[in-house]
Amino acid sequence: MTSDWHHDSYPEEADDIVIGVVRGVRGIQGELRIEITTDILERFQSGQFVTIMGEKRKIVKFISTSKGGLLHLDGVVTRDMAETLIGEMICVPYSEAVMNPKGSYFHHQLIGIDVFNDCNERLGVLTEIILTGANDVYVVTRADKKDLLIPAVSNVIQNIDVSSNMMLVQIPEGLDPQF
Repeated sequence: MTSDWHHDSYPEEADDIVIGVVRGVRGIQGELRIEITTDILERFQSGQFVTIMGEKRKIVKFISTSKGGLLHLDGVVTRDMAETLIGEMICVPYSEAVMNPKGSYFHHQLIGIDVFNDCNERLGVLTEIILTGANDVYVVTRADKKDLLIPAVSNVIQNIDVSSNMMLVQIPEGLDPQF
């Protein structure tokens, strides 16, 4: 449903978009094993720039793998240097955000949005998006109640109005919001 992932508490700068996370290293020449958090693999082309730990670095080489990717950044030339980056986020400036096709949204546009049911009752706030592979699941945090898990599918998500900070959902039978 989204092209890039953005979470306000993670990026280096408030206007950065996280496109990957360093999960490990490979070899002795500074190669990083990364988890990719964007659908736009072109972001990892050689010659592109990313920010990691507040430093802008040029991509020397990228290889897509079944579990993510192998990334070699300019200036990261030893295993020791690479190991210091494990757990760090790889970012691009928000100004480089790719516009989504109509009807799809960046995660950061949805986090914090107010969620209402089809009777116009406020259910809570969308606080997390779980990526399941089949479809995303929206976690709606409610006051004094258990979180509500809503599948991000077209027959449930009736309308999203980012400018009004509102999402309208039709709760499927079995997902009673009173629990």
